[in-house]
Amino acid sequence: MDPLTAVTAGRVAAGRRFAFYLSVQLTSVLAPGLVAVTCLTALLLHLRDPQHLGRAVENAVRTLHGPAMLLVDVS
Repeated sequence: MDPLTAVTAGRVAAGRRFAFYLSVQLTSVLAPGLVAVTCLTALLLHLRDPQHLGRAVENAVRTLHGPAMLLVDVS
């Protein structure tokens, strides 16, 4: 067995493990977190204007700035 082939194969395997780890993190941490943030934002906007969620989102887009606006944009 060629030593260079073994090193290259190890790097490829490490890259695959990292890609798998990254995909697991994206699907098990970020996706549910995004859903939770979206639901929380919708709930807070609904509490702001209980009759019309659309109007509450429209008002939020016009009035919010900074991190709060980021939540509305993500939602």
